[in-house]
Amino acid sequence: MVNVRLWISKSRIYTYSDVMIVQGEPEYFDNHTDTITNPQVII
Repeated sequence: MVNVRLWISKSRIYTYSDVMIVQGEPEYFDNHTDTITNPQVII
């Protein structure tokens, strides 16, 4: 995936990581397919 950001609900911010690994199906924030909420690893 390209240009996918991460939503960190605890801090209420969006951020772009260099690498994100998601196990299983990605979960998206508020039905936005460019915002992941369930990464297992963030680099």
